[in-house]
Order: sequence, then C-alpha cells, then structure tokens
Amino acid sequence: ASLQAFDAMRSGLDGGGRSSVRAMRVTNRVFQRSVQAKRCHGSRSQWSRRRSIRAHVSVQTEVSVVVPVYNEVDNLRVLVGRIAEGMQTMDIPYEMVFVDDGSDDGSKEVLHQLATELDNLRVVVFRRNYGQTAGLAAGFERARGKTVVTLDADLQNDPADIPRLVRELESGGPDGKGFDMVCGWRKDRKDNALVRNLPSRLANRLIRTATGVSIQDTGCSLKAFRSWVTKSLELYGELHRFLPMMAAMNGATVSEIEVAHSKRHSGVSKYSALGRIPRVLSDLMIILYRRWYFDRPMHFWAAIGMVYVAGGVVFGIIGKVAATAHPQGQLSVLLGCVASCAWAVHSGLVFVGIGLILDIGMRIYYRMEGSSHFQVQEEYGCASRRT
Repeated sequence: ASLQAFDAMRSGLDGGGRSSVRAMRVTNRVFQRSVQAKRCHGSRSQWSRRRSIRAHVSVQTEVSVVVPVYNEVDNLRVLVGRIAEGMQTMDIPYEMVFVDDGSDDGSKEVLHQLATELDNLRVVVFRRNYGQTAGLAAGFERARGKTVVTLDADLQNDPADIPRLVRELESGGPDGKGFDMVCGWRKDRKDNALVRNLPSRLANRLIRTATGVSIQDTGCSLKAFRSWVTKSLELYGELHRFLPMMAAMNGATVSEIEVAHSKRHSGVSKYSALGRIPRVLSDLMIILYRRWYFDRPMHFWAAIGMVYVAGGVVFGIIGKVAATAHPQGQLSVLLGCVASCAWAVHSGLVFVGIGLILDIGMRIYYRMEGSSHFQVQEEYGCASRRT
C-alpha cells in the first residue's frame, strides 16, 4: 500500500498542480487504510494472544485441593500420595494448597521438602495457630481451580472419594445440572461412639432443625465447592462447621453423598466433644442471626423488647393483686422468685445481644482493606511461582 501511494504521488507531481493535489489525497487515504489495517491486525493478534492465555490458565487448574494442617507430620507424605492416586483417575490438572496452622512437630519442614519435589503443591505457613477456619479461609483465597475440595490431613478422609464428589458437583441431581456444594457424609464413622459420634449426631440434628438445611454430617471436612461459593464465604472464628448453611444463605444448592471414613492411625485429635458444645451453640446463634435478622436487626431486638415490656406489665398487675389479697402471705415470696428468674433471663439475653453486636463489629473490622484474622509467615510452592 505504501509503494502504491508513492507511485501515485510521483505520477501526480509529474502531471501538474491539480494532479499533485489529487495524488496527495490518494496518498493520504491509502496511508490511513494501511495504518488501520495494521491496527486491526495488531488488535486481533493481541486479542488472540489474550484469549489463548486465558484458555491456558483455565486448563491449567481444574481442581484445587485445600488441606489445613496442624501437627500431622507423620501423615503428610502418605496424604499427598493418596491425593495423587485419587486425582489420577480424573486425568485433569489440579493443585494442592496445604495451609500449616502453626505446627510445631516438624510438619512445616516436611511440607517445605514436598514443595520442592512436587510441581503442583503450594504451602502457606501461619505465624501461629489460628484454627481450622482460618486455614480454610487462607486456602480458599489462594485456590485457582474451578472446583475446590477440602479435607483433613489426619488420613481419616479418603482422597479416593474426591472424584465422586466432583462428579456429583458437576452432574448430580435429578436434572443432571449438578450442585454448587457437595458435602461428605461419614455414615459409618470410625470414631469413639460415646465421646465423638453421639455428640456429633445430636449437634447435627440441632443444626438441621434450626437452619432448615438437611445435611446429615456438617462436621465432615471432605467437601467440594464451586469456586464462586468459596469466594462468597466470610470465614472467621470457628464457622467451618457451618459451611453448608453459609453457602445455602448465599443461594448455593447443597447436596451430600456417603464417603469412607477411617480410624486415625497417627497423631492425636485436636478437638474434644465437651469443649465444642458451647462453641457450637454460640456459632449457631450467630448463623441464625445472620440468616434471619442481619439485614433487619430492629425486628429481632424490638420483638425481645416488646416481650419484656408485656412481661413487666403482667408481673406488675399480678404483684398488685397479690399485695392486695395477701399482704403478708407466701405469694409475695413466690412472685419475688419469679421476678428474679425474669431478671436472670433478661441479663442472659443482654449478654447475647452484646455478643452479637461485637460479632458484627468484628466482621466490619476484618472486611476493612488490609485486615485479616490470620498472619502468613511464608508462602512457597508451585502457585507462588506462576505469573
């Protein structure tokens, strides 16, 4: 195009003034067309490159396996091998994200060595022990797969069940459209029946009744999520027991399938049944408040206030009648006891309200830019080297 423009301009100059002007116009039009063609070609090439890069990234990681770790030094190598065996049947690219929650038994050193040996393992190390919820939150933030799978590092969950969870997630259900979250159900649980299984069953029944989410085993760590679900969860405290309920609150469809469960072969359990009861109950109150009244708190507190106002009026009337009919009888003593019970209940609800207010304030604090409820000491492995 440039050579044609030059020839046209040259012939125009040889032919006279008008011809030269005409040739200059032709030259300008030809030059502009050539520039536009180059820009169009460059933009198409650039778009093609971007599209190919995005396609490569999407193919690069299909499943992210997130594993919180706390003092499981004897189980890590075996667990990594079992995850590899389970994922091999799917024949898709995957990554492993191990989050060390302040271990002091040598787990960090084993994870560091594994990260140098494997090209699909990423390790996040906390500065101290923050709990399982913080470990999951850190893993969810760094997971790059379209599907995110979680499991414990104690080898009681079987990684061979991961393909079944992913299939149920992608194509389960009566319509074949799958779900947004699939939970594992340890139907044949291999823990102590009295100390672990019985309290867990009672807690699961209470949670099902209170929340309306029909999951048999909310405490099973083996779960599969679509990536948008993990990004929508606000995790802090010990809310990892309520992941199905929190996902359902965000509009996710939740299902469950039976999974295998094994006895712990090494290491010790990090939880006690009796110690979990008050924490589960307090977290359940938080979940219920967030589900029903978080966006309309006045409905909750106004209802409690009206109940106490009505109760005060009733007790006042009864006291007046009792004082008139039996000025020195035992009924006044009984009414005094009733009033004391009412005061105790009121004080308990006041403390519950203070706890809910502090919980809301904590969520606001952690949602501020740069705020987090855990501190990462170091991070290494495959994902940290990718661009």
